[in-house]
Amino acid sequence: MGEGVSVRVDTSRFERTGAGSIVGPVWLEAGGGAFPEVGWFDFPVTILAWWLAEVADVAAGVSGECALTFMDGPYEAVMRRDGQACTMTMSGHGEVLRTVEEVRPAAVLDALKDTAAAVLDTCAARGWDAHPDVHRLRAALGRPRPHVRVPKPGRPGDVTALSPGGGRCRARRPRPRSGGR
Repeated sequence: MGEGVSVRVDTSRFERTGAGSIVGPVWLEAGGGAFPEVGWFDFPVTILAWWLAEVADVAAGVSGECALTFMDGPYEAVMRRDGQACTMTMSGHGEVLRTVEEVRPAAVLDALKDTAAAVLDTCAARGWDAHPDVHRLRAALGRPRPHVRVPKPGRPGDVTALSPGGGRCRARRPRPRSGGR
């Protein structure tokens, strides 16, 4: 984890909305407090995928700044590189709520990966693997998508296969040949 920064979720409270979105508690703990607050209800699968990509760029030195944005409410934590470490400024409703010095991007990335893995495990256990946000989080974490064969309605023998890369391909059983051969 980063110096004084951790990523928290409460997977026991994850649920699906009527529209199918996965929601639940997700928040940061830094500088002696929770941000935005303990048990902040948001879209954890979606935002963890965003955060992984953002923090990975800062940890790799590709970018000097990233924003960990929450979907619900105008809250974000901005990490700015200052040499080997970063400063994280947490803001909401246009005002700075907390600043944490000496945040190590690689450690925050490790914490995000651990949290994302736990979230993916929860989604798999609940049968939510097919959700597009789960696919995006899996891709952001660098986990291949499992190969699944789904019967295709319509013609017998037609199937849709989901490749490890996430693409779809359609396969049809060969038809028996009739005639002299």
